[in-house]
Amino acid sequence: MTIYAKSGGVWSGMTPYVKDGGVWKLAEPYLKSGGVWKPLSPKVATLTLVGGATAQGATIAWSAVAGFQAGDLVLLFDQAETLNSIPPTSVIPTGFTNINDFSISAGVSGRSMISHRILDGTEGGNITGMNSGTTLQGKYLLIFRGDRAVSAVVSSAFNNEATTGDPAAQTVAAGSGAAPLIVLGAAFGTGGGSGFSTASPAFDATATFGGSTVGVAGYKVYNSAPANHSIDMADKGNNILSSGYVSIQ
Repeated sequence: MTIYAKSGGVWSGMTPYVKDGGVWKLAEPYLKSGGVWKPLSPKVATLTLVGGATAQGATIAWSAVAGFQAGDLVLLFDQAETLNSIPPTSVIPTGFTNINDFSISAGVSGRSMISHRILDGTEGGNITGMNSGTTLQGKYLLIFRGDRAVSAVVSSAFNNEATTGDPAAQTVAAGSGAAPLIVLGAAFGTGGGSGFSTASPAFDATATFGGSTVGVAGYKVYNSAPANHSIDMADKGNNILSSGYVSIQ
């Protein structure tokens, strides 16, 4: 939150900091209301799932998930395969911000992307993402709602491996993250039948998508006490395994 102070007759924005244990930290201003101190810029405290849906192809309809509203958070998993050595072109849908983008180039290639958007109430029609020109592509759309409107999404660094062999298990260090947060995992295999051989702790939900189920993704919401996760997949041809988390404000 920006605080303003008058200096030389001019109001100027300033960002307040306080020293805590020898470290300067951003100060959050509070206001007393009804005898209770409340933050002037409150953050999301709890997060719940509104709904999720999958689609095969280059688009997924906003109407695939009913009941969303302004201030909700959207996460979009987008995976696609090409039948040559050139991976599908990255596409970040209009109004979205990319979180992760990783590809594999081989005789049969692929790309796995994750993007997010905070809804403003104008959404309608279709979300357009990658288009590989084959049926071997799909989308997984998830919508979450906070106890107040989501204002920001902070992403961790993601684990990524692209290999023609069996990807190594990945550890998501979510235990050190700020709740509420969502642990995310995505696996892609050109041979189809994608799935997680390990997901511990278990995801809240997973979904397969794309022709021959070339893609799978999962998530777990932590409103408190987040934990580290181990995520792995079996060899499904030419593979991409990705994992990380996003903290919600």
